[in-house]
Amino acid sequence: MSTIERETIEIENAREVVAANEFKANEAATKAQSLKAECEREVAEAIPALEAAIDALQVLNQTDISLLKTIRVPPNGVRLCMEAVCILLGEKPAKITDSVSIHYKNNPHNRKTKQ
Repeated sequence: MSTIERETIEIENAREVVAANEFKANEAATKAQSLKAECEREVAEAIPALEAAIDALQVLNQTDISLLKTIRVPPNGVRLCMEAVCILLGEKPAKITDSVSIHYKNNPHNRKTKQ
């Protein structure tokens, strides 16, 4: 077999490998594009909720926070909201016992006390 025929066979084999790799790369690119589009849709849905939450936080003032501190047993909605705030701030809510109940209550106002 001549050198040219041998090199031609090697080149054909290399072309097959390159074509297979190109096919795999195109599949990965297609999957990446669809994932990107899905992520962009989810972000577009989440941005209005984020902006609404930021606007809601803008109206809170120190008096509102002080009022929450005076409530002996805050409603579940307030407790849930304050737990979320603690999570966002990266602080663990303190667990304290309620004198009325033996259950533990989350008290985000008392974060600096017993944890």
